[in-house]
Amino acid sequence: MALPASLALRDTVWQLLGFGDQVDSIGQWAAVSLACALLTGTLTFGVATTAIRK
Repeated sequence: MALPASLALRDTVWQLLGFGDQVDSIGQWAAVSLACALLTGTLTFGVATTAIRK
């Protein structure tokens, strides 16, 4: 469930940055992908640990 959320977040951030459908630099694409994956992973881990505690 976290993977589709991460991909949707990445696409949204990519559009908000104004890059549209183009990928001029694989480095920029990788940086946005990594940042979104880390954010989604952190949120998923936080939700999971909160659920386990209760």
